[in-house]
Amino acid sequence: MNRIVCDASSIITLSSNCLLWLIEKFEIEFCIPPYVKKEAVEVPIKSRRHGLDAMRNGNFMTKCMKVLETDQGMRDNLLKLANSIFVSGKHNFSIIHYGEIDALTVAKKHGINTVMVDEKNTRLLLEDRPLLRKIMERRMGHKIQINSEAEAEFVKLVGDIKVVRSSELVAAAVKRDIFRWQYPKRELLRNALFALKFKGCAISEGEIVEIVNAVAPLGGSE
Repeated sequence: MNRIVCDASSIITLSSNCLLWLIEKFEIEFCIPPYVKKEAVEVPIKSRRHGLDAMRNGNFMTKCMKVLETDQGMRDNLLKLANSIFVSGKHNFSIIHYGEIDALTVAKKHGINTVMVDEKNTRLLLEDRPLLRKIMERRMGHKIQINSEAEAEFVKLVGDIKVVRSSELVAAAVKRDIFRWQYPKRELLRNALFALKFKGCAISEGEIVEIVNAVAPLGGSE
């Protein structure tokens, strides 16, 4: 069975849209690292505002997801390298945190090649670091350098891990008729993807249009 490691961002996005149940519909083992359970359940469960959501997430994780052990040494090393890649003068930019790096660590430790992360920086850190640098330069208003040594070591350790988002999961669910709702696929998918976007999934409107046209093209059969 294929396996995917999830970070807290993807779980919270799905949960916030009442779509966490989709995970049960795929023949995939969805896994989480210990730190993600802390982020999505153990910390917010103490909050009056988010306590019930945390309980619901915790109940679902217990039934439908597997917690995998992390490697603290590997995690700390990856975190240090990732946050040393982008530099301005003597200042390193912290672009990734324990939740995301723990997902990558667990994936490497257990031989899993896919992680589900909705946070933009993590995805671009793995897939398109030059673009991430351009985005950071626009935000900061000045040039940012890449520490090639830290970058090379990070890439070597992480390997060929693939990043997917909750949007890909939902698109696959619509394509496979998992929803079984009364609405046309095209409208359902568009509205679902925008809902994910507004709850934290890093997906652009252009990407939404592309996904909708690919999964449910105009004039296609429902």
